[in-house]
Amino acid sequence: MTYRLIGMTASVATQRVLWALDYTEVPYTFEDYIPMISTPWLRARTRCWRGAISVPVLLGPGCCLLDSWDIALQINQDQPMAGLIPTPSQGEVAALNQLSEAIFNAARSLMLARALQDDQALLGAIPAKFPAWSRRPMLPMMRKTFRDLQNKYSEPGVSREQQLERLATAVGRVREQLDGKPYLLDRGFSYADMTVAAALAMAKPVPRSDSAPITAYERVNTCDEVVAAYPDVFDWRDGVVARHRYRSYLGNSCSGNRLPGKQHEP
Repeated sequence: MTYRLIGMTASVATQRVLWALDYTEVPYTFEDYIPMISTPWLRARTRCWRGAISVPVLLGPGCCLLDSWDIALQINQDQPMAGLIPTPSQGEVAALNQLSEAIFNAARSLMLARALQDDQALLGAIPAKFPAWSRRPMLPMMRKTFRDLQNKYSEPGVSREQQLERLATAVGRVREQLDGKPYLLDRGFSYADMTVAAALAMAKPVPRSDSAPITAYERVNTCDEVVAAYPDVFDWRDGVVARHRYRSYLGNSCSGNRLPGKQHEP
């Protein structure tokens, strides 16, 4: 069976699922989701006619999963030998998944505020398949998309400083969990490392191997205060990505879809 994954390459939630699929060698095809443009079609396919809808979505025979953790559990069930979510450690992995959500939620709030002040960053969030000439006319749509996201996830009364403190606290917990270890679990690499590494890209994108200048989208995804306070955590993240993002559990090369922030400039 080959799954269809619908998602956005700029999405942390999509990237951790892509990583899990690649690592476990579970067959899938990927479909880019374009906010507003793809939304009616996505609602029809998922039969979610009301309320908020988001990606990633995993579709297959008798399968329609709309949450990245549920998708990870399904992938683990399909390929248990990969050790994505070891049964004895499932509770610990679930807790670390929640920690990654805390990182993501705080960093997303900070990023959205920065992006709405930077048109080049908004244009940089457009999927690379769109030609350069088509991007500038899409700017109003991207601005509306980011503003809608900001409204959707806003927390009235929570200041930038409070979000920054939340982010720093969550990244500090990653440092505590690692405690000098190469991986978050004592038993070795797992989905816990994938989801936390992906979430950290919202605070600092994974450096590109081509040494190209930082893009506008990468710039708004960078939280200098937290990066400066926890350089060891981001170094750990970079090492995990380098060792595991491009190899499956069997040691085979995998596609290595881009982590959040690895966008092409318009």
